[in-house]
Amino acid sequence: SDAQAISFDSFGYVNSSVKALAVDGIAATAENAKNGSYPVVRPLYFLTKTQPTGVVKAFIDYCTGPDAQKIIAGEGYISVQ
Repeated sequence: SDAQAISFDSFGYVNSSVKALAVDGIAATAENAKNGSYPVVRPLYFLTKTQPTGVVKAFIDYCTGPDAQKIIAGEGYISVQ
């Protein structure tokens, strides 16, 4: 609720009331995040104890596939494709 607050958020939270700061003159854009020029980006990992199979593999495949990536990008997050 503090207009002067600074936090570490996901790109999906950036909107008219939450602004992303440029770092060293590099704008916080999806393009800059994907090409590695924006330095404050953290990836999301799916970790499994063994090689995924069955419904776990199907879920990961869906999340990394084109349909889910379109949803992810549409919500303002950084897609992997």
